[in-house]
Amino acid sequence: AANTPPSKRTNDLSPSSKRKKPRVQQAVSTTPTAVTNPSAASSLAQPAVVTPLSQELKSFRYDEAFQDLNVSATEFRPSAVLTTGQCFHWKALGDETAESAWGSHTATEWLGVLRTPCRQSIVVLVRETPESVLFRTLHAPKGFDVRAFLHEYIQLESPKLSELYPEWSRSCPRLERIACCIPGVRLIDQDPWECLVSFLCSSNNNIPRITKMLDKIRTTYGEQLMTFQGHDVYSFPSLETLATATENDLR
Repeated sequence: AANTPPSKRTNDLSPSSKRKKPRVQQAVSTTPTAVTNPSAASSLAQPAVVTPLSQELKSFRYDEAFQDLNVSATEFRPSAVLTTGQCFHWKALGDETAESAWGSHTATEWLGVLRTPCRQSIVVLVRETPESVLFRTLHAPKGFDVRAFLHEYIQLESPKLSELYPEWSRSCPRLERIACCIPGVRLIDQDPWECLVSFLCSSNNNIPRITKMLDKIRTTYGEQLMTFQGHDVYSFPSLETLATATENDLR
């Protein structure tokens, strides 16, 4: 990935703006006051320190509580999908000592930056519970329906896994054994441009190295949106921005 940033960078949320030092870097202590899933209430006691850096400060929803995505554990498990090599725009939060090439063994929360069809960025926090999946919007355009977007991203309207798993298992004894251990594995519908760049980085590479390469592309050519619990959050650069990089830059 690149070591030398371009002279100009495109703001993924505001294309006409230039890269400048953010004027607002105020840490906000956030303690959600309401949770739609009672099972997650006990783990919301500690506040999260958030520093918004994007110029789109009006879209920063630091006081929004977790909402239930209303998806069962058999239909979607973030632990089996988000950091296992299918995509590379999620970061597991928690005990980093338990991480492996397949993500984290103990993580229950993931921080993600997703590109919308309008080439904007949203920042979402996802929490896995035994019964369902919760999400919390940290950054999104005004009026953007994050719940509907996540349903499309995870492809929850596709055929139910509760029906497909048994059908597949009847045809493959090995899958039958695996399906009992890894429920809720789905193909996600990620942004085509970011998916293409991820694929180019994947040649003869492993998951940790691909993740590191794409993180470098984000930090060098993307826009820093915020800092969340010590993690710097960047958007994925647009095609126009990455086109300014030379071959030597990308080496």
